Order: sequence, then structure tokens, then C-alpha cells
Amino acid sequence: MSEEIQRTDGRSPEIVELEKRVPADRLASAIEGALEASAVTKGGAVIPDYRTRLAAAELVLAYTVGRPTQRTETVNVNMDAMSGADMVERLVKSPALREQLRAYLLEADERVLKEAKGRVVE
Repeated sequence: MSEEIQRTDGRSPEIVELEKRVPADRLASAIEGALEASAVTKGGAVIPDYRTRLAAAELVLAYTVGRPTQRTETVNVNMDAMSGADMVERLVKSPALREQLRAYLLEADERVLKEAKGRVVE
């Protein structure tokens, strides 16, 4: 009966199995240890391992508070409806549009070179 309940609570069987093999208190202990991590210098001094501590703190915050909203900018441009001057003006005002245009040009250049290499007869 309990096995049937575990399957209907939204967790996959793989997650249930993982929880059996690695108990939550063991994970908590590992994270607590990482929050207090230290390193040994070449001279033998023990110093705080801030990189490990920060990663552990970020992990705890991600699961307790949540991650900050990731913002993305979507750029849609209808090239047919624009004059060259309009396009330049939009490029001046939008770093994201300039970056996207650079990416498109790079991809196009790579495809042209790839196709040109395919046409070379040796």
C-alpha cells in the first residue's frame, strides 16, 4: 500500500529509490559540511574554502528561497518592412539586437565556408 502511495504523490520511482539509498539527513549533513569547508595552503595553513562555501549556500538558497527570475530579451525584426536607416537606428538602440545579428552573421559565414569546402574538388 505504501509503495502505491509513493507512486501517486508525483515522484518518479527513480526519485523514491534515490531517497531510500541516500537519506535526507545524510544530504543535509553533507551540505552543512560544505558550508564550513576549509582548505590547506601549500604552507600548511588552514583557510576557509569560500568557493565551496558559496556553492553550498547557493544550493541551500535555491531550494529554500528559490532562484531569482532569469530575464531574457526576445528580439523580433521584420527586415522587409524596414529601410536601412530604420535598421541602423534599431541596432543603435538595442545591444541585444546587435548581438543577435552578430550571431546570425557568424552562423551564415560558417555555413558558407562549410559549403565552399564541400565544393572543392581535389
